[in-house]
Amino acid sequence: KTAYEIYQCDWSSDVCSSDLDYLKELFGCEKQENRIAWLGPTINIPLQIDDLTNICEDHWRIAKVIVHLNDWEPGQFFSFGNYIHTQWRAGDTFTYDWQNLPYSIANASHGPIRLYQMTGIITEKYLDFTNRLKRFSTYALNPV
Repeated sequence: KTAYEIYQCDWSSDVCSSDLDYLKELFGCEKQENRIAWLGPTINIPLQIDDLTNICEDHWRIAKVIVHLNDWEPGQFFSFGNYIHTQWRAGDTFTYDWQNLPYSIANASHGPIRLYQMTGIITEKYLDFTNRLKRFSTYALNPV
């Protein structure tokens, strides 16, 4: 799992389309699919591996990025293989070996899990941006 943080935005409130357009531009993938996921209490996604052949037959060329839009609450978790991901903060951003690691999500809390999910074909712009995130750990989000 690769983790970094995008901050300087009130991720706990509603995310507007200009924020999503800005994130889409920052990651700069081709054939991007972007969505906001809202997983309410008692929602569980069983262990699975995604099939993203609709984006590209060559899975190694596809990036999958998740940005947490609200803070973690007790009872919420992601699993990636045998790694359990908890205690995130709004703005925490990560990628993972989605081609080989099954994942699951569970929400046994009283509040929702809100996520921005971006999937697309890796470009030089994507590599430059994610390498900058890895190097500096955080990125100040300043939409135009």
